[in-house]
Amino acid sequence: MRRVGSETVSPRFPGDGPTLVTRTASSAISVTRYAPSDVGDGLDIRMPAEDAFVVVFQLREHPAHDFWMHGRFAPADAAPRATLNIVDLAADPRAQSTAPIDKLMFHLPRPVLDEVAETVRAPRVESLTAPLGWRTPDPVIEQMEGLILGALEGRYRNRLFVDHLLLGLTVHFAVTYGGLRTTEMPASGGLAPWQERRAKDLLASNLARDISLGEVAAECGLSISHFSRAFKASTGMPPHAWLQAQRVERAKQMLRRSSSSLAGIALECGFADQSHFTHIFGRKVGMSPGKWRRMGS
Repeated sequence: MRRVGSETVSPRFPGDGPTLVTRTASSAISVTRYAPSDVGDGLDIRMPAEDAFVVVFQLREHPAHDFWMHGRFAPADAAPRATLNIVDLAADPRAQSTAPIDKLMFHLPRPVLDEVAETVRAPRVESLTAPLGWRTPDPVIEQMEGLILGALEGRYRNRLFVDHLLLGLTVHFAVTYGGLRTTEMPASGGLAPWQERRAKDLLASNLARDISLGEVAAECGLSISHFSRAFKASTGMPPHAWLQAQRVERAKQMLRRSSSSLAGIALECGFADQSHFTHIFGRKVGMSPGKWRRMGS
């Protein structure tokens, strides 16, 4: 299984598609794209029983198919594209399908949901339930589909962005399908001055490394979700956006002061490759790195 993001061991998703994993203080959140190229005579789909939920989002329409929970037959309705259902892995689910499959599968362990509730001082999320079963539309995931697929395909090689994306979706699932009451969230203060300095110093000194949100939050003595909220309150932008801005500024310095190639500058500043560097630089500055360098020479 190819992992993009954290080094955390991912759950045993079916198939061998790319997987994004984000570590939290208590466990890990992950997502994969499950799209087997050949269903043959049919697929027998299982995941190990555990205290966790899997959110299944359809990237293409999936017809009705056989499904079991707790060993009991519970046939699954046809699922239109851009709908989801939520499966409790404690029920030892099993599915059989002869139709083509293309779906996103989000793995949410119980400790992660407990951690989210504790962070916002809300009651425990007892369960996640899709109100319309396999036909539950989710416009939030539908709108973010391009970002999720892009990250899975390696187009956004920024661990802070991956962490931000998966943590945000976890809160969405807890609020929308678990009844999490975010109205009890404490007032959103920023970081203490020493925390802001430490966070910025750590990020700025690791431009070329794919540092995780958890590492920076731990240095500030905060949970990941608390740190993300406080960092944005202090700086006006989430950590991954601040880091990206620093990478662009460092690239500008190198373009002015060195004769390094664009590919070399891209790697030195933490971009995935020259193409990624050119795309981000152009979006932030309004022109390509090569043109910016020529204008300054």
